[in-house]
Amino acid sequence: MPRKSRKDILSNFLHIMVQGLKKEYIFNKDEEIKKYFKFLLESTKEFNVKIVAYCIMNNHVHLLVFAEDKTEVSKFMKNTNTKYGIYYNKSHNRCGYVFRNRYKVQEIYTKAQLLSCINYIHNNPVKAGMCNNKWDYMYSSYNDYLLQKRFINEELIKECFINHGISFESILKEHHESYKFIEEKCDDTIKIKVIKEFLQKENLNFKELKNNKFLLRKLILELYINYNCTQKEIGECLQINKIKVNRIIKNEI
Repeated sequence: MPRKSRKDILSNFLHIMVQGLKKEYIFNKDEEIKKYFKFLLESTKEFNVKIVAYCIMNNHVHLLVFAEDKTEVSKFMKNTNTKYGIYYNKSHNRCGYVFRNRYKVQEIYTKAQLLSCINYIHNNPVKAGMCNNKWDYMYSSYNDYLLQKRFINEELIKECFINHGISFESILKEHHESYKFIEEKCDDTIKIKVIKEFLQKENLNFKELKNNKFLLRKLILELYINYNCTQKEIGECLQINKIKVNRIIKNEI
């Protein structure tokens, strides 16, 4: 079987965030976090999804996963969250939803974005003021990488990183987060600034940009990947149909 191109392999890295209903705490004690770990581990055995990085906070979870077949991810998440929802409701004598909406997903396309995402996930507790250093937080994968335990083992590191030109040493280095990740919104001011600077750099006007497929895709990918703008937001600010934006991102036109 021919090897996939690196671009295709990296597109199978997915950054996922799940959050408690109304942003309420859903992990109130160690026992609950350990239960979620247990359900995650069970799901990795049922579905072909590998956990690359994680951080479990009080009211949300960040996961970075690798999946050859991305349709497995929805089954993986549903299985994990359904089990935890049943457990949580039973232990708290409550009923109803535990998680807020459906989990959010962000595709990872480049090595730089991948390393920044891992760094972002590991730094979550520090940014939230829960600890001073990321190695002090018990419920992230930072120490898993140091000790190669839990989900992060030698086989995963080799398959997901070393075989694709990413050294183990580079994973734990601090990376400048030039990318925006999931809950960090791309506001209108940022979008306007990025588009304006792009047009100036390429010496184009708006009409010329829309007629240049190569540069249009370059700008759309910059907004989509680097600034976490949704396809709808991109379509609105560039006056392009959302479906066309999606096709441009997938390089179908």
